[in-house]
Amino acid sequence: MKQSNAIERFLLVSVAAGFIFLKLYGLQAAISDENIYFYDAFLMTRGFLPYRDFFFAHPPLHLLPGYLLTLAAGGFHLVPMKMLPVLATGITSLCIYSITRKSAGILAAFVACSLFLFSHDVLRASSHWTGINWSVAFMTGGLFAAWRGRTVAGGILLGLGVCTGFYIAPAALAVLALLLIKNVREGGRFFLAAAGTWLAVNGICVYIGGHAYIDSVYLFHLDKPPMPGSGLAQSLPPMLFHNFFPLTAPLLFVPFLLYGIGRRQFAAARNSLKEFLDPTRHPMISLGIWCAAIWIAGLVFLSLLSRVFHFYFLILFPVGAICAGLAVAAVIQLIRQCQPVPTAVALLTISIILSGIWFYPRIEHRLGYFTGNLGKTMTYPPPAMPIAALQDSGITDLIWKSERTIGKRYTGIRYYLWHESRGFDVPSGIAEVLKRSAGPGEAIFGDSTSTPLIALMAGLPIADHMADTNVMRFRCGLPPVKDLVVDLKNAMERDHERLTWIVIHPNRGIAILPEFRQFLEKHFRIYQQFPSRFHGTYLLLRRSDAAR
Repeated sequence: MKQSNAIERFLLVSVAAGFIFLKLYGLQAAISDENIYFYDAFLMTRGFLPYRDFFFAHPPLHLLPGYLLTLAAGGFHLVPMKMLPVLATGITSLCIYSITRKSAGILAAFVACSLFLFSHDVLRASSHWTGINWSVAFMTGGLFAAWRGRTVAGGILLGLGVCTGFYIAPAALAVLALLLIKNVREGGRFFLAAAGTWLAVNGICVYIGGHAYIDSVYLFHLDKPPMPGSGLAQSLPPMLFHNFFPLTAPLLFVPFLLYGIGRRQFAAARNSLKEFLDPTRHPMISLGIWCAAIWIAGLVFLSLLSRVFHFYFLILFPVGAICAGLAVAAVIQLIRQCQPVPTAVALLTISIILSGIWFYPRIEHRLGYFTGNLGKTMTYPPPAMPIAALQDSGITDLIWKSERTIGKRYTGIRYYLWHESRGFDVPSGIAEVLKRSAGPGEAIFGDSTSTPLIALMAGLPIADHMADTNVMRFRCGLPPVKDLVVDLKNAMERDHERLTWIVIHPNRGIAILPEFRQFLEKHFRIYQQFPSRFHGTYLLLRRSDAAR
C-alpha cells in the first residue's frame, strides 16, 4: 500500500513539474484580449465597476480572479496575472485525475491527466487569460460533484461556470438531462442550484450595470455579424492537426462502452439507462456515458456558432481525456481477467485506429499550410523565462529546437514552444518612452490587444476607461464609430485624463475603421515607431500641435 502511494505521488509530482516547467515559457507579454482583462481588473481595484463604468463583454466571474490577485498584490504584475490560467488548468487536471481515479484506478487517472495537460491547445490556451480556463475548471468540478451524487454542489459549480463563460451551458444541460433520466428529484435539485446561481449572479450584475449589462454580455454577441470561413468546419481541421489524439482518443472507449453495456444488458434484461448512470454500480460505464454526453453537447454547440475560436474547443478536452483514461483501464481490466477481447470490440477499435492513420495526413493537405513552402526552414528564438536562474541554467538548450522544416511533423509540445517564442516584444519599449515623455493628466488610447498592457506598464490611464476597442463592438453600435470619434474629441479637451497618446498597429484592430483613421490623420502624428520581430510595426502617436 505504501509503495503504491509513493508511486502515485511520484507520478503526480512528475506530471505537475513537467507542466509547470513548460508554462514558464509562457509567462511573457502577448498580443491578446487578456490585456483588456488585465486593465479591467486593475480598474476594479480602483473602485470602477464593469458594465456601469466600463464596457465588458463577458460574464462577471471572468474578472474576479484577476481583481482579487491585483488587489492582493497592490497593483498590476504581469507574471502573477499570467499564472491565473495556469492555476485554473491545474485545478481542472486535479478534477480529471480524481474523477478518473475514483472510477478506473491510478494508471487511467495518470493517462487522462497527462493527456489533458500536455495537449497542444491546453498548453497554448493556459498561457492566456481568456476566461475559458476557469469556466472549464468549474465545468470539470461540477461534473465530478454531480456524477458522485452531490447534485447541489454540481449545480452551483456549473452555474458559476456559465457565469464565467457561456460555452459551459451545453455541459450544464447535458448533466441536467442525465440527472433527470437517473432521478427526477436529483435533476430538480441540480436545476435549482444551477439556475439559482446563474440568476443570483445576473441579478447583481443587472443591478450594477442595468441595461448596459444586457447589451454588452448578451445582445452584443447576438448582434455580431457572422464571419465567413470561421465556423466549426473551418476551425476543426487545424485543431485536429495539433490535437489529433486528444480529440479522437475518446472514440477508443466507445467499443468498450458498448461492449460493457451490451454484455450486462443481455445478462439482465431489467437493466436500464438509469442503472448505467449510477457510479456506485457501473463506475466506468457511467462516467463514460456522462463524458460522452458532455462531449457531444459541446460539439453540437460549436457547430451552431458562426465563429469558433481555437480556445472554445477546451470544453471538449477534459471529458475527452477522461474517456481516453477509461479506454486504457478497460483494456487492462480485460487482460487481468484473462478475457479475450470480443471480435466486435477488436474490429471496431482497429477500425478507429486505422481511420485515424488514414485521415490525419489528409488534414495536413486540407489546411494548405505547406502550399509552396514545402522544405522551407523557419527559425524560432528560444522564449525567455521570467526566472533568471532557470534562464541561465542551460535547460532550454536541452529541449529547444530552433529550426522548423515545413512539411515535417512535430509534437504538440514542440508547436507550443514555438508559439511561445513569438511573444509581444515591444510593450516595455513603448512604456519606457511614455514614462519619459508623457506629462501629468495625460491619457492613452488605442488597439485593445496591446494598449491596455502598455498603459499598465507606463502608469497611464486609458481615455474613458475604454480598454476594449474590438472592431466588432463599434460595428454593433456599442457605441457607433461616429459616437466614438465624438467621445475621443471630447477626451482631448479635458484637463484631467486628457487624450494625448495613441498606440495602434496600422493594419489591424481599430486602425482599420475609416472614421477612426480620419480622426487620427487630423489630430495626431507619429511620435515613434516600434518594429516587432513577429508582429509588424506598432506606432506611438501624439497629438499634433494643431490639435492643442
